[in-house]
Amino acid sequence: MEEVVKCENFYIAGDYERAIEAGKIAVEKDSNNLKAHYCLGRSYCKIGEFKLALEHMTKAERLTSDKQDLIYIYNQIGLIYDSMGYLDGALLYYSRSLSLTKDLVNKSMQVSVLNNIGAIYYYNYKGELDKALDFYEESLRLQTDEKEKAITYNNIANIYYNLL
Repeated sequence: MEEVVKCENFYIAGDYERAIEAGKIAVEKDSNNLKAHYCLGRSYCKIGEFKLALEHMTKAERLTSDKQDLIYIYNQIGLIYDSMGYLDGALLYYSRSLSLTKDLVNKSMQVSVLNNIGAIYYYNYKGELDKALDFYEESLRLQTDEKEKAITYNNIANIYYNLL
């Protein structure tokens, strides 16, 4: 659908308002379009409209049983809950995404989700730096590109700094 492609292109370009407009049109044309709801949810998240983002992501979740799609949807729902401060909800959805990444051997998303979980323990759950470290180290073991490891090394270094 043309409007979904527009939504995705505007999202990639960082023009979230126009992505939202295109996403709304796509949803009006086909309320059961998974990609329209996904793009609209991500776009709303980027502008801080978390309730609307969650509404569209949960609609996208209901529209599919495809595990590959659900990896990304669950991760996005986790990000939304994390942004809203609902850490238990965020961990629940990140865990769902992580489980699917392992089932489907999607290492790049597994790395991303492990880092998201590590960040929750590092930034939000005081006194659980050891858990954060475990997730960051697991993420690091899966990474092969030295440049990509830099962020994870930085996160690990910050934990050790805080443990001093």
